[in-house]
Amino acid sequence: MKDFKVWDLHCDTLYALLEADKNGSPARFDKNGLMIDLERLRSGNYLLQCFACFVDLAEPGDPLVKALQEADRFQQILAAFPDDLMWVRTPADIDALLRGGRIGAMLTAEEGGICKDDPAVLRTLYRLGVRMMTLTWNHKNGLAEPNLRPGPAAWPPQPNTTGGLTETGFAFLQEMERLHMIVDVSHLSDAGIWDVLRAGRRPFAASHSSARACCPHPRNLTDEMLAAMGERGCLVGLNYCPAFLDASADRSHLVSRVDDMVRHLRHMIDKGGEDLVALGSDFDGIGGTLEIAGAQDMSKLAEALFIVLGGVCLWEKYRTVHGGMRLPARIIRCQRQGPKNRRQSGGYCFVVEFTTPDGIRHTAATNDSFWFDQTRRVGTVIEVWYNPASPTVVERRSLEAELLGALFIALGFAVIFWLGLT
Repeated sequence: MKDFKVWDLHCDTLYALLEADKNGSPARFDKNGLMIDLERLRSGNYLLQCFACFVDLAEPGDPLVKALQEADRFQQILAAFPDDLMWVRTPADIDALLRGGRIGAMLTAEEGGICKDDPAVLRTLYRLGVRMMTLTWNHKNGLAEPNLRPGPAAWPPQPNTTGGLTETGFAFLQEMERLHMIVDVSHLSDAGIWDVLRAGRRPFAASHSSARACCPHPRNLTDEMLAAMGERGCLVGLNYCPAFLDASADRSHLVSRVDDMVRHLRHMIDKGGEDLVALGSDFDGIGGTLEIAGAQDMSKLAEALFIVLGGVCLWEKYRTVHGGMRLPARIIRCQRQGPKNRRQSGGYCFVVEFTTPDGIRHTAATNDSFWFDQTRRVGTVIEVWYNPASPTVVERRSLEAELLGALFIALGFAVIFWLGLT
């Protein structure tokens, strides 16, 4: 699935790297034992990874200093791998990223309490490159309350529907929108999310949350939230955490399955539209049994989405954009196209014949290249998209790969142009 480019809205890798240092087992970024390193990002075909400065207010030490230490590690990584990584802060950076071959890296923050209720700190973090920040983590701070309350671990936990944004929180919301720093509502209480929806004017994100109707964890979003956020032009990054995906009543052995990820994504699309969905792995911040155990495994999700989501909605989207019609076609021959070197673009295209509704038989070549596939021989019937204005046709498998890839690349443009970096 070479066309499936990954843009991940959240990971805790910076925190994990600093913890490894503290534990006496420093980890390099090019290759390590974590869920994200440079080798894994390449293997997973990443376009951009958002790196969060995560802070737990319950841990000893100054939370702002901890966040700055993680931001410093981020800069060290960028300096160590200038040919591989690109710091993304502006729309111009995205343009350059799409033209080049590097992997983008965006700095974010997970815990609004690091600002110590001071807008000057918020503005300073923006100048340091932070482009998205959660208002809370799992502790109440001066901005708002989280959606996890202390107390007995009952299932399902009850959401916080009363403690929303504070007066300072509303002021921070306004200032973040002025700065065009993305407001992140993951971890925020139900009441707080509705406060942001009512008081905010710009689209925002839930960088690592899933669908509550699919798994009744309060860290996930309700159908009403998904619908309202879809209307606002927001993004919701699917969280890979087993506790947020697996709805099993037995909470003793939860599994993060690709099937459940697709189930959540389909529901999110159904309630908020396909432009709502994004990815927010939470890599290096989650544990348990994971089918996608790191960035290197993203092809598993790509293949599942290719199969499950590659049906009517993608054909309909293509029809809306390009016009034309979907038809069965029979392969009459395969012909080599492009360079023979497998490391370069090229491969085989198919020449197919098909009949349009007016009874006219046509012959055309597919406009894309595939390495020879033994399951699609001469005589095989495939689905193509035919537009009378085009001399070629688009084969179904190529179309699905293209659109599924575009689904997650498009969220990058949403982040840049809709969520406020312009």
